Amino acid sequence: MWSRFSSGAEQKHGKLQRTVQLCQAAPFCFMALTEMVEVLFWGYEMQDEEVFELASKRLSGGCSDWQQFYNIYPFTTENISGYLDYFDLDGKSILTVGSSGDQMLNAILLGANEVTLLDINPFAKHYFYLKMAAIMELQMEEFLLFLRFENYPELFRENVMVFNEYIFNKIRDMLREINYETYAFWSNLFLLYDRKKIRKRLFSIDERQDKFIRACNLYLQNDSLFNKLKKNIENIHPEFINSDIINAKIDRKYDNIWLSNIATYGFSYESIFALLRKYQKHLNDNGQLLLSYLYDTTIDSKYDDSWDKIYNLPMIMKMLGNENIAIKSFIGTYGIVHDIDKIKDSVLVHKKIKTK
Repeated sequence: MWSRFSSGAEQKHGKLQRTVQLCQAAPFCFMALTEMVEVLFWGYEMQDEEVFELASKRLSGGCSDWQQFYNIYPFTTENISGYLDYFDLDGKSILTVGSSGDQMLNAILLGANEVTLLDINPFAKHYFYLKMAAIMELQMEEFLLFLRFENYPELFRENVMVFNEYIFNKIRDMLREINYETYAFWSNLFLLYDRKKIRKRLFSIDERQDKFIRACNLYLQNDSLFNKLKKNIENIHPEFINSDIINAKIDRKYDNIWLSNIATYGFSYESIFALLRKYQKHLNDNGQLLLSYLYDTTIDSKYDDSWDKIYNLPMIMKMLGNENIAIKSFIGTYGIVHDIDKIKDSVLVHKKIKTK
């Protein structure tokens, strides 16, 4: 039920795998070398072939596109658990930004059944499917052992088991069933490149300590919640939009839209208003838009002119005063790390009132 096979991709990937087997059996086998040359020069004919080539360039140091998009966030840097209760997700649809995939996973845990991930990072889809397969096939601690790297299992240490081959073999059949292109993407990267190098060059180094990641992700707070996500995700067929949020082409409406902290990336007041207008029209009646996540901020925070405009909450509330905007605050990321409940983060939430 999961398969989205590309026959060309499957054929080329099978040839590459067969080459590896031949090389293991006869290291100087001419047939193996011939096949290897063909595969490496022609690649595999998958829908995401350009994405694989881009990843290869980044891993080989021959890529100059770093300003186009950032690396994958391995896990969220937001306290998603802090704002989940402000949204109605059970049986609802959601469009969310987030290359870590954690926004979507937490929404699925709480019952979201139509999910779309919007991100400028072309690797985001493949990472989400990798996480999805790992959730379906592994227990929580092994899931973390496979995907965590920085500050794991403790601060200032690197996880030597990241992308471990033995663990990957546990999930590869499920990954292949879920999405063949993603299976080929990761299988070939793991075959051709050092796994630690993959983790360092394709992923952000902004990976917090274990305490933080578990607290910010409801699905990682205990085995029961992880297993609930494991059950909920079985029937999920995610959709993906590879675009920035300004130029994204969206052809439907959602009950929930989450834009993460993108509006903190130098948006002017006019751009913030335009962002609200753009996504407002893609909300169902009574739907909610998370316009921006705000770190270390509440309505009482004093604004500094050097900060991004979205943090000037008095001005934002004045500008958007007729747009049904609410500020929701909760323990912040800094508060989690230092066990200080009074240090808060906030989200700006717009609710689209049902028209009569």
